[in-house]
Amino acid sequence: MIRLRSLALLMGVACTLGMFAVESRAGSLELIVTESGGPDIPITDNGALDTDPTVGVINTNTTLLNLSLVNYQFSGLNANSNSPGSSVSGLLSQQGTVQLVAGGTGSISILASDVDYSAPAGPGRTMTNTGTALYSNTSSGTTNSFQSWYNGDNALGGKGTPSPVVTLTSTSDGSSAVGVGSDSPYGLTNLKTLTLTAGVGSPVQDQYALATNVSSTAIPEPASMALMLGALPVLVFGFMRRRRAAA
Repeated sequence: MIRLRSLALLMGVACTLGMFAVESRAGSLELIVTESGGPDIPITDNGALDTDPTVGVINTNTTLLNLSLVNYQFSGLNANSNSPGSSVSGLLSQQGTVQLVAGGTGSISILASDVDYSAPAGPGRTMTNTGTALYSNTSSGTTNSFQSWYNGDNALGGKGTPSPVVTLTSTSDGSSAVGVGSDSPYGLTNLKTLTLTAGVGSPVQDQYALATNVSSTAIPEPASMALMLGALPVLVFGFMRRRRAAA
């Protein structure tokens, strides 16, 4: 009877661990790629187009993605999220290299989004966004903009509190900080919209990176505070010994 109970307990633990293992692979991070006039192409964390099993990281299978595109092609497309974030920061970023095919027209947009961030500790929560762009063989008709949103309703792909729109005409740029709420959990979204125009040479492309960050003034966690207080007597004792030795 005891052995049967032990076996039943072990089976219950195994089933529970199995449920957690399946759930640990779930991720809400998402990319949506859209050519002007074309359909939305979703790329989900651990979905069919994601080659990286790490939750919070998308490494797109661009070979498969490019089969659904007409005017643009990617040689790399990634997204990263630290959801649920840290005590001082929530981060959402995307990076990619996108090319205009010969004879291609129109624009392309890449939207990144994630949810379930925990509100960072401390007052004065703000959202900032930064971006870089490295163009190759493009003409003056090329445009590149990006924007971020803080979503207090924690909606995937939501567009709540916006940042200013940033137009990348140089190598890098960013927007001023925007005050946001203390919602917990909350979501983040950022959107890049690009129009490439062919110049001289090939490939006509943009290698880019952009990031959205929510941060606040950090408040030390109880464990960190205890560590600092515990180290204080040691520092004082060392200081007193040095003073006596100097005397």
